Amino acid sequence: MRTHLTYRSALASVGTLCLAATAVSCAPSSANDIPAVIDHRFDLLPYNMPNLLASDAKRCRIVGNLLAGEKFSDNELVQRATETGMELWRHIGREFLDADDVGDVLPFGGDKRAVESILPKLPTPSATGEACGEYTGAIVVQTGFLSIRESLNMAEATDPTIWEKMGRTRAELDSGLNLIEAQASELGGASIADKVSCVAIYHANKMTDPSLAAYSNIWMTSLVSAIQDGQVAPDDIRAQSEYWRALANNGVEGLTKLSGYEAQNASCEAQVDQAVSAQAEGT
Repeated sequence: MRTHLTYRSALASVGTLCLAATAVSCAPSSANDIPAVIDHRFDLLPYNMPNLLASDAKRCRIVGNLLAGEKFSDNELVQRATETGMELWRHIGREFLDADDVGDVLPFGGDKRAVESILPKLPTPSATGEACGEYTGAIVVQTGFLSIRESLNMAEATDPTIWEKMGRTRAELDSGLNLIEAQASELGGASIADKVSCVAIYHANKMTDPSLAAYSNIWMTSLVSAIQDGQVAPDDIRAQSEYWRALANNGVEGLTKLSGYEAQNASCEAQVDQAVSAQAEGT
């Protein structure tokens, strides 16, 4: 599901802003000029980011800073999601680009020759904004800032012909989405602590076993619903789970070394298996 296409029209507007202005007015503001948003969903960002050239990230952060406070759409979802995308770039800057030991490739480093630039060869401001938006859109659902349904609705609001371009239909996508949402609803009785813990654990485990991504999506859908229903605030997520805190502070290895990890992992697996079975029995 290529959710990253949904950001093209909104972020490409950077071209209109910069091409109509002087070079001075398009100079990047300091990242420190824009207050940081406290949102613990950013903790999941490194585990969902494809390797990225630091030079690309720097340019995308400039785009995010330039567009801060702009209105992109009368559609509330498009506006909110675009603002989230720009804040993601600012967070990437604070987390990685401002580090003393920043390398050529983010977030986990590597050989920059093996990483293709996400930016166009002819980097006009409009094309740069579009490319940065596409990259952000590819990860924003996996980090819990948008539900899958919101991503589809945003895509349609931004470009009503998007499904035709993808060779799909909205009905086909809704069929799969309805299944995920039904399975996630079966986790409604799980505690907030379990939802937060299991999202963190499945994020860690899918790094070595991509086949777990489907179960990760179910847990994430359940957590996103809990956040949107006001059951847990985005800036209070870490407090709910030592497993989330371990992933945020010490990475996958830190999480899996916790003394209760095996038992919690087994509980997460049992609960999601039960949810899938209950949904299947109810159809």
